[in-house]
Amino acid sequence: MLKVSAVTPEAPSLLQPSKKTQDARRYICEQLRYSGVELFCSPLLIDQLTEQSQSTGIFAILDLIVLIQRHRETNFVDWPKGPRKPGQFQKPPLKGLWKAHTVPQGLGDFAHNLLREADQRWFEKKFDGLSADHAGGVFDEHLAGKLANLAVIQGITNRGRRNNLTSGHWLIFSETPFGAFYLCRAHHEEDDRLIFDRVRKAAEVFPNAAFPFDTLS
Repeated sequence: MLKVSAVTPEAPSLLQPSKKTQDARRYICEQLRYSGVELFCSPLLIDQLTEQSQSTGIFAILDLIVLIQRHRETNFVDWPKGPRKPGQFQKPPLKGLWKAHTVPQGLGDFAHNLLREADQRWFEKKFDGLSADHAGGVFDEHLAGKLANLAVIQGITNRGRRNNLTSGHWLIFSETPFGAFYLCRAHHEEDDRLIFDRVRKAAEVFPNAAFPFDTLS
C-alpha cells in the first residue's frame, strides 16, 4: 500500500506581516508614487496608513496629500472651501511644523463637527429661539425637524463656509527647501510632547532634509 506522509505546513511567523497587510502597504506606496510624493513620506506615516487600510480614512489622507501638493506653492491662499486649510504650530515643541486636518469621514467625524458648531453663539441663540417659540419648549416631531435642520443643514454648511470642517485628525508635515515632507498622523487630543517624539522618529530617515525647526537637533 502506498503510504503518504502528512506534511504539516509551517506556521507563519508572527513577525511577518500578513498578505493582506502587504497588499495594503503596496497599494498605498503605489498611490504615493503616482502622486510623486512617495520619497517624501516617512515609513512611519506609511505604517500608520497601512494600519488604517481597512477604513475609508486612508483615502482621506491620500487625497489630503494631493491637495496639499496642489496648493502649497501659493501658501494655501486658494485652498478650497470646506476643510480647514493647513496651518503652522505656533508653540514649542511643534513650532515650525505644519498640520492639515483630514477631511471628515463617517458618522464619528460628522458628530465631531456638530458638537463643535453647537458651541457657537449663533447656534445657541437660534436653538433657544426655536425652543421658546414652539409650544413653550415642548419637544415634538415638528420641533425635532427644525432642530435637525439647524444642526445638520445650517450647522455643517456654516462650518464648511468658514473652512472649518475638521475630523480631529492631523497630517503633520514640514516645508523645506526640497519640498514638503509628510511625517506622521496625530490627533488633536494627544499631548504635544508625544506627537513631537513621533515626529522626531519620522524625521530621522531624512537626515539632509533641512527641516525649518531646530528642536530636532
